[in-house]
Amino acid sequence: MQTILIADSHKLCREALCDYIRHAGNNITIYTTGHYKELQEMVRDVPPPDLVIIDEDLAGMEENGHDLDRLQIADSSKIALIVTNAYDRARLPSLVVGAFPKTLSCKAFMAGIQDMLAGQMFFPEFVPLTEYPYGISNKKHTQELALTAREREVLTYLVKGASNKDIARALDLQVVTVKLHVR
Repeated sequence: MQTILIADSHKLCREALCDYIRHAGNNITIYTTGHYKELQEMVRDVPPPDLVIIDEDLAGMEENGHDLDRLQIADSSKIALIVTNAYDRARLPSLVVGAFPKTLSCKAFMAGIQDMLAGQMFFPEFVPLTEYPYGISNKKHTQELALTAREREVLTYLVKGASNKDIARALDLQVVTVKLHVR
């Protein structure tokens, strides 16, 4: 029997993930927690889980600088992050073997769990929109967004922190036109 530990501040999310995993018919024991401090205790007290799924916004993570190395998770355990924003795989802690964007379908989520429990990594493509604790992807995967070519150009500059005026100059546009593409 395999075990999964889910750490998410939101009870609704924890319960939904548990229900979905159980509904998939897998013979998996699931533990849950809603706080980083409790997660630290659980990884020491429960038998080493096969997979630890941690929401990047887990309560208490910020105070610990998003440092997953402090968890002292068993070498046999794998860590996956639930991410809201873009991530740079190179900047993720070495313990992390997968990432679940919150935009992921339930079917893809289960495929990722199965991959990681089988010893594989799971890093689906993700559209970079903003920087978060683990960095921003340097890949341009904007096909998932319903944006025009010009909007993608403007987005590229926005992600770099350019002002509307800077973008207008760079793309030879009026500031009002840039504002239309930003909305």
